[in-house]
Amino acid sequence: MTDSKTVKFDIRQKDSADFQKYINEIFLREAEKYGLPMNTANSIKWFANGKIKVTFVDDGNKTNYIGVAKCHPDDAFNPEIGIKLAIERAAQAMHAPFVPAEGEAYYYVDDKNLVYSTLNNNTNKDALNIAVGNCFRKRKEALANKEAIMKRIERATELLKTLRDEGDE
Repeated sequence: MTDSKTVKFDIRQKDSADFQKYINEIFLREAEKYGLPMNTANSIKWFANGKIKVTFVDDGNKTNYIGVAKCHPDDAFNPEIGIKLAIERAAQAMHAPFVPAEGEAYYYVDDKNLVYSTLNNNTNKDALNIAVGNCFRKRKEALANKEAIMKRIERATELLKTLRDEGDE
């Protein structure tokens, strides 16, 4: 068994212009593939043990979305695969629905297509908003998603009607 501290990557390579160009091409291609705007890219870090860490931030520079890829001790280091995995993981975090903690504020779209702010008090309304992805950190995110939320609410309403009609079985 190999020690997890085994050197997988000569970090001096990262100072090479050719290596930087190669890495940037991979980084840009993968970020675009996952819909991550480059203005949100914050950093990419390399570690001698084969770990790659990428960081993206939201447009307010308040929330970090981090993706990490670690090379298995028995595998050869491949920077392309590492970057792909790290960016994919950061994208999953960035695109995950916002679920406010109890007492945390969020914005939501109501049935009149208006945007409101409220606190998550674990009421039925909060539970339904969370279930349909109708919780946003920012007003402008709620505004940008109004149409999608209204469609989800319509579909959810139809589904709930079928459950109601089935009774308490």
